[in-house]
Amino acid sequence: MPEMLESVTAQAGKPLAGLRVVDFSDTLPGVQATQFFADNGAEVIHVERPGGCSLRRHPAFPALGRGKKSIQLDLKAREDTKIALEVACSADVVIEAWRPGVADRLGLGYDALSATNHGLVYTSISGWGDQGPYVNVKGYEALVAARFGAFDSVQRLTTRPGPSFISTNIASYGAMQSALLGTLAALLERETSGCGQRVATDLVKGMASLDVWNWALRLIGERYPDAFTNTSTYSARLVPQSPTFFKLLSCLSRDGRWQQFAQVQPRLFRAFMRAVELDWMFDDPNWSTVPDFEDEAKRVEFWEMLLAKTRLKSLADWQAIYDADNNVFGEVYRRGAELLDHPQLIHNGQVAVIHDPVHGPVRQPAPLVRLLDNPIQLDAPAPALDAHGAALRAEPGRPSPPMRRAGDAPHGKLPLEGVTVLEMAFFFAAPYAATLLTDLGARVLKIEPLEGDPIRTQLGFPEVSGMHVFQGKESIALDIKTPAGQEIVRRLAARADIYLTSFRPGAMDRLGIGPTALRAVNPNLVVMNAMGYGIDGPYADKPAFAPSISAGSGISLRNLGPGLQSSPDMSIELEKTESVRLNSAAPGLANPDGFSSTAAASAMLLGLLARARTGKSPRMLTSMMGTSAHVLADQMLDYRAMTALPGPDEELHGLSARYRLYETAEGWVFLAAPDEAQWETLARALAPAPIASDPRFVDAGRRAANDAELAVELARAFRERTAREWEAALLAVDVGCVALPGRETEYVYQGSLGRESGCLAEAYHPMIGDYERSAPSISFSRSRTQALGGCMVGAHTRDVLRELGYDDRAIDEMERQGAVGLG
Repeated sequence: MPEMLESVTAQAGKPLAGLRVVDFSDTLPGVQATQFFADNGAEVIHVERPGGCSLRRHPAFPALGRGKKSIQLDLKAREDTKIALEVACSADVVIEAWRPGVADRLGLGYDALSATNHGLVYTSISGWGDQGPYVNVKGYEALVAARFGAFDSVQRLTTRPGPSFISTNIASYGAMQSALLGTLAALLERETSGCGQRVATDLVKGMASLDVWNWALRLIGERYPDAFTNTSTYSARLVPQSPTFFKLLSCLSRDGRWQQFAQVQPRLFRAFMRAVELDWMFDDPNWSTVPDFEDEAKRVEFWEMLLAKTRLKSLADWQAIYDADNNVFGEVYRRGAELLDHPQLIHNGQVAVIHDPVHGPVRQPAPLVRLLDNPIQLDAPAPALDAHGAALRAEPGRPSPPMRRAGDAPHGKLPLEGVTVLEMAFFFAAPYAATLLTDLGARVLKIEPLEGDPIRTQLGFPEVSGMHVFQGKESIALDIKTPAGQEIVRRLAARADIYLTSFRPGAMDRLGIGPTALRAVNPNLVVMNAMGYGIDGPYADKPAFAPSISAGSGISLRNLGPGLQSSPDMSIELEKTESVRLNSAAPGLANPDGFSSTAAASAMLLGLLARARTGKSPRMLTSMMGTSAHVLADQMLDYRAMTALPGPDEELHGLSARYRLYETAEGWVFLAAPDEAQWETLARALAPAPIASDPRFVDAGRRAANDAELAVELARAFRERTAREWEAALLAVDVGCVALPGRETEYVYQGSLGRESGCLAEAYHPMIGDYERSAPSISFSRSRTQALGGCMVGAHTRDVLRELGYDDRAIDEMERQGAVGLG
């Protein structure tokens, strides 16, 4: 690495200090990605169009723009384009989010910039990627989510038939994290190759990276229909058909507050049943299979008993139970920015206050990754438009980073080749983070108990629930309570680059294989704590599962919209209906497991890059709850006179008349034409409907004032043709409109559209043979990626122990003593 960057980094104390990042993006994925760079010390220059980035008018801009520099340039003007080119040629990283081909037409594409800036990492974030039938369609968040089945997957969010709109920006967040993962990997690879490259991702693949649970369910159900049948979550009478529903119960307290319990593991569910005084059921022959009942009437009876029991206690009563027993826990459903008051976030230092010259003190999420040894303190507000324009225009020609030419750099290698991750984590969020690194070439050694990570047996078909979590990994089965198992962990840590853990605080320390002990063996070990809540503090010992984090963070109520009923005297029947809606508000693609996995993966690469640039190996923390604050970045602020974020209608069609779902003569479409510049084109395309000449809609002001009436008229017009016909007609004139597939997301991604869009890759699993998995969400111009299959528990124990110097006789003896499992 150039000496100049090392010295600047050492002085600044932030891992990315000394890097220059130029942001040409105008939408959430790019702007939020560069927020991550600014938070960690990079100089971020936001090139804004005349009048400013569209997000300047968004209430979240004080956080999204924090710590950046602003220059206003008209990229249609030759002189301004020349300035943009000069600034970009001095950058380490360029991020753009134009449609494919736009950057090249502007003279700001990768080929033009890398010709003189050999060290440039150039990251493109498009809506639909560079292949498939929708490449040139506008990349609105909801268009991607709608076309790939996200809205069809949540039909229980409302009581009306048809798809429901999801407000959480799932595709944008997935693309943002994919962009971070690719950019950080390319920067890390640059440390050894001395050369940059182009990174590409998109909203389609970013959204796919968030969920693989339902993907596996659908795959197995279709491959083995006689052994495993995919059933609906609810019966025709909306009765839950899975025992997991009761373990993750949504219910009212006596004082009318909704809570989401987190009791998935058997010991947790037993503790919960004691708390509601129903633990006698375990010994009653009529109820002993609780909470799993074949008979629907019995499930209804049990459900109603649970709701009646939980409503006997107030929220304060429940809190007292939580304080007394860490195995019983539920999160209250929060809304808006209430998460900023969460005691654990405050304890973790994951809430920041920045004084903004316009808005005064602004409470907002602290950096996504907390550096435990040297926490980053945010103090720079979002800049005024063009606040740094004069200085940047007058800047003497800053040389590009001194790197090698692309022709001299290695091609076809994995960007994380040589990186080893030691994983000691269960279930989904942390383990899947390591899986994402295997796609980029990291070697992941997963330590499992002899019986395997519990996720392997979460579903009836063996290995399905953990199939994707184990992709690309090597499984070493150990009893870490034995001296031999502990010694093996220490030997593996001595060779590792990253130690990834999600265990409750203190569990590994008591065995002598916690972070402190392992760093004594290997001082260069980057420590990644990927936790539900934190490593200490008021909630650190509490169970954390995706639905309860979704409830406590505000994701669930964000998706559910304004229609939730809440009353202490609500009937049991209505409570059941609302409970179903609440349980549907954290679907596979929009739940904190996937969100947290991608965040922890990016955090691990940040740690490696920090080590490479500073020589110091950080200890880091991400939490599911803290990550959720960044997922909800567009509403997770609190300042005086903050304007409310527009929300969906009660029936969850969308955000406005021109950004919402419409039923057609056959099927549903999503219309995304919110910009006034698109109005005339849309109105003409709707002919013969007389909308354009309607006095209620003749100008922007009246269209805004009469938005509800406009939605009624548009709904009438859309019923005149089928969804496919509307998609063809409106896309032909570049108006955003797509037909919904009428199937859940996993069916779309695993079907022809997913294949055409580059979302599928072939892999092998020893249990089921060849199968199609989700492809890596990132591509590189020089480096390659890989898509490997899963593994069985202990499949690599013997080979890895041989690497450590154990001979077969010693290995067999350790197996006989129960210290290791050999698969």
